[in-house]
Amino acid sequence: MNIRLLLTVLIAVILTALTTSGTVYGWQKQIGNTTTADLETQIAALREQLATLPTPLPTPASIAIPEATKSPTPVPTPAPVALSTSQLMNFSFKDSNGIPRTLTNGVASYPVAGGTETLTLLPATVAAGNLNGDNGIDEVAILSDNERGTGTYYLLAALINQSGQPTLADERPVLADRSLISSVTVNDGIITVTGKIHGTDQSMADAPNQPATEQYRLSQGTLVKQ
Repeated sequence: MNIRLLLTVLIAVILTALTTSGTVYGWQKQIGNTTTADLETQIAALREQLATLPTPLPTPASIAIPEATKSPTPVPTPAPVALSTSQLMNFSFKDSNGIPRTLTNGVASYPVAGGTETLTLLPATVAAGNLNGDNGIDEVAILSDNERGTGTYYLLAALINQSGQPTLADERPVLADRSLISSVTVNDGIITVTGKIHGTDQSMADAPNQPATEQYRLSQGTLVKQ
């Protein structure tokens, strides 16, 4: 019980006693020599004290307890979607003359003066890695361009992954005519092509035996030799 409530009860008791005694004289007999004026003075003093008391603190029931702040549920970052070999096998590349050719199941054959030219994607040379710094899974691949049976040239193609769709960034010749491609890798944006080319003492009819390595980086949409 707080002070305000205690004083209120005390005043109520005194007033009740005055009322139930019937007369001021009866109340005076109960409390001895205390006069009516003294009682009225005490009651007035109690009322003044009651008026000056601070508002009591709120009871626990009236205290608003804020709800616990909930941390937002983290939204998982979707994993990058890699390009599929099927997409590349049916994609439009450029031949060694810069003419767009659309592959069907990895091959595009088209008539040219004096015969037929064939552009072929080499599935074993497809390599994944980021090329442009956007953390996407881009692709590189080697295409062989057979010109009427007189020579086989190799083209390095860089494809940027645009939300799961391939976009041709650049193509350029790699190694040499009638070389052998051993491997293609992508590491920290560097494309490494290894294989064998013909030595200076070999004819083009011989199997190439000279190890060769070339490295490229995609810079502003262009394959630049390192």
